[in-house]
Formats: sequence, C-alpha cells, structure tokens
Amino acid sequence: MRNLSLTFLLLTSVVIEPAAARVWRDISGKYKIEAELVKDNGETVQLEKADGKVISVQVAHLSQADQAYLKRLHSRAAAEAAGARLGEALETRLTIGIWITGQQGTVNGLTSAIAIPAVWPEQEFKVLATDKTPQVRKITYRNHPGGSRQMVIQVPRLSGGETAKATITFLLRRRPIMPPTDTSIYRLPKSPPREVRAFLLGTPGIDVRNTRIRKIAEQLAEGGPGGWELAQKTFKWVTDNLEYTAGELKGAVWAAQHGKGDCEEYTSLFIALCRGNGIPARAVWVPGHCYAEFYLEDDQGQGHWFPCDGVAKLFGQVPATQPILQKGDSFRVPELKDKGPQRYLGQTLTGKIGQGAAQPSLGTILELR
Repeated sequence: MRNLSLTFLLLTSVVIEPAAARVWRDISGKYKIEAELVKDNGETVQLEKADGKVISVQVAHLSQADQAYLKRLHSRAAAEAAGARLGEALETRLTIGIWITGQQGTVNGLTSAIAIPAVWPEQEFKVLATDKTPQVRKITYRNHPGGSRQMVIQVPRLSGGETAKATITFLLRRRPIMPPTDTSIYRLPKSPPREVRAFLLGTPGIDVRNTRIRKIAEQLAEGGPGGWELAQKTFKWVTDNLEYTAGELKGAVWAAQHGKGDCEEYTSLFIALCRGNGIPARAVWVPGHCYAEFYLEDDQGQGHWFPCDGVAKLFGQVPATQPILQKGDSFRVPELKDKGPQRYLGQTLTGKIGQGAAQPSLGTILELR
C-alpha cells in the first residue's frame, strides 16, 4: 500500500490524560478559539485556553464539526455497552511533522498540510509539544467531515539551502477492539445519520456502481442474510477470493477482476461490496497499513462501527494498537480542490516559485517512541 510514514522508532509506555487542545468554532464559523476540553455535560462544555482561563459554551452553539467530535467522545461508553468491546489501552508518544528544504532560488507563500491523529472511540490523545523553525510563520489545524484532522503550516519565504520544519508530539492512548458478545442484535441501518450516509457512496478506488461489484453484492445478499451475517459473509468472500500481492493502489474493481492485491485492495473491495448492500463502510489508516470498518445498528437503533482486517483475516476485531492517522476514503483538500476528492489526507505543498527557482524538497516526520 501507499507508505504514509517515513521513520519508525521503538515504543515506550507513558501516562496520559484524555484531554486534547484543539480549535473550536461557533456554528456561524466566524469565531474560533484554541482550547482544551475540561468538562462536557451534554448541553454545555467548559474549555480551558492556553492562559488558563476557562469558558463555558453551549454545545448547540458550537460548529457541526465540534458537535460531531463531542459525539465521538461519548461513543466510547455506547461502544463498550452494546458494540465493539475495547481492551486495555497502550500508551505511546507520536511525533509527526513536515520539513521543506529550499533548492535553487527563493519560493514564497508556501503552505503544507499533513494528517494528524484525531479522537476516536478507541483512541485518545494529548498534545505534549509543538515545535517549529523560524521560517514557519504559523501552524493551524483543519478538521474534516467525518473526524479526521490535518496540521497546516505556512512558510512566507524560503531560500535555497534553508529548511522549514514543524512537528507536533502527541501522547496517544490506543485500545484494541474485540468483537461484541452478541452479534445477533445487529442489523442494516434503516436511516443512518448524515455523516454516516456518506460512506454508502462511491469514492476514489471504491466504485460501487461497477457492474461486477453490483453483481457480486447481489449474490452475497441472496438468501436474506442481514446485518452481521451479511457483513461476515462479504468479508469471507473477499478473503477467500483475493490473494495477497504487494503493490500500488489499484482499487476495488481491479481486485475483483484479478483476484489479488494488498491491504488497499482487500479494504477497497470489502467496502465496495458492503456499500452495495446498504452497509456503510470506510477505510482506516495506520502507519504502513489500512483496514476497514463497517456500520450496523443494534436492536435499540444505536449505530456502531466494527473493524475487520482482510489481510490478517480478523473480522469484527483489531487487536493491534497502531496510531490511527485518518479514517475515511474521500477527502476535500483545499490545496487540491481542482483535483477533486482525495483518497488520502496525504502531505501537500503549494506556493509561488519565482523565476529561476526550483521546487523545494518535501518530507514527512513520523516517529513512534
């Protein structure tokens, strides 16, 4: 699969608190504040700014992205009560960042972005440190629909031989996921939330309207298995019919045609077949690997996401605890708006290259300790 990392170091355990500084916005989008969540009672949140001042804000007055973020925080209790079971957390430090080195001449107005961890039911984080060289004027954070995030840096001017660098160090707490105790209560979602319905559509590398994909999905749905049984039947079909072969992304249709692929193809084909039968599904990205999640409702109408890893042949569970870098498989990236939806929140670089100047070299920093 596409390598989302450059450098890996050994892991050590540390202690963490489940709080994280982030940028909060009001529902109009006109006002924002960078603060750490202190308390949330469902109607009001208390936010602590960098200067120690604590303010209270009604949840209804926050942006839709912030309200969705709070829902994900609440979802851990629901997941443990009626969905996927979460195991004991592993605590690690993650440093992620960007470096840009100027080549010949001077470039101006550089902007670079990279995916950074977000809060999920199985993952919490706290920012330990943010560092940058003098060439970096500003570091901001971008929240994407669905929960994934990016760090964005601005470099006004970079001369040949100079290196602009920005890093952020997280304290991560990641839990393994185990299957639910009773799988018989899960069914196809009747009316999933708007943010979940997006995972029923075609996305880069996942063509849900392809004739071959639709035919296989129809065959899998024959006989009426629904909910958990249909997702498990789909997973078995994918693992039985694909042979692992490393390579670049080729997508769901290619995998169905050729019967092989790496984690990208296993994940893409499973997602496409699930979506073809009304099961929302999405990709999950960790360093050097990806796997799938599918969405079902329990008998009380509560929705839950469940993981499955085709390469590892693990259904409904992911025992590994690598940091989650992003979830989803279709992103609107402002710097790449002319290129349409992107499969990854990969590293981007935009700017003005003057006459006689050369394109700067670009790199990613990703270290686990």
